[in-house]
Formats: sequence, C-alpha cells, structure tokens
Amino acid sequence: MTPRRAIREHCLDCCLGSATEVANCTVTECILYSYRNGHRNADQTMTPLKAIRAYCLACGEPGNYASVRDCKIENCKLHQFRFGHNPSLKGHGNHQVKMPKTSKITEPTVGFNEFNSKKGM
Repeated sequence: MTPRRAIREHCLDCCLGSATEVANCTVTECILYSYRNGHRNADQTMTPLKAIRAYCLACGEPGNYASVRDCKIENCKLHQFRFGHNPSLKGHGNHQVKMPKTSKITEPTVGFNEFNSKKGM
C-alpha cells in the first residue's frame, strides 16, 4: 500500500466507509485533510509520508516521539508509515545497500587483447 492510499483508507475509516463523506469532509484542521482524496492537490505542503508522521505525532501525546514509536494501534492504516518512511522501499534512495560479497578474480581468464583477437579485431 502506498502512503497516499493509506491516507485515503484512513479517511474512509474515519467516515465509516463513505467516499461521499470523505469528499465532503469539513474537518479542515485535520493534517490529512488535503490528502483525503488520494491524489495530489495544489494545497499540499508536505509529502504524504511527512503528513502521516505529523498526524501520528498529533494522535498520541502531542509531540511525543516515544508515543509514535510505541503506538499499539496496529489496525490503523497509517501504522506502517508512522515513522515517516515507506517500509516497502527499504534499501532504496539515499540509504546504502550492502552488496553481497563476491570472490575476487586475480587474473582474467581471457585478456583484453586475446578477446579482441578472437573477435577478429
């Protein structure tokens, strides 16, 4: 599930599954308000992940990072994104990925000149 889809699902849960209620939502103070339709709007000032993080910080004890870390509401659609990271993209982007160790070849089996001579160059 993408962060945008998670926000949409969360808003549907909040509105008892009614897409019409989500579209007509009047809770403009909600951090997720501009993300509720599941697509990009001009009034979105943060990425969906940052919006989820801000929402989660406000949900528990406001501003308490430990309450976000220790969140027990695992059936919440936003739970997996509460740290502001997408767990399905772990190892992508700016994060360094460890490559598996490979054996080092000390001498090439076919040298560059031998390879070119076999090709007829």
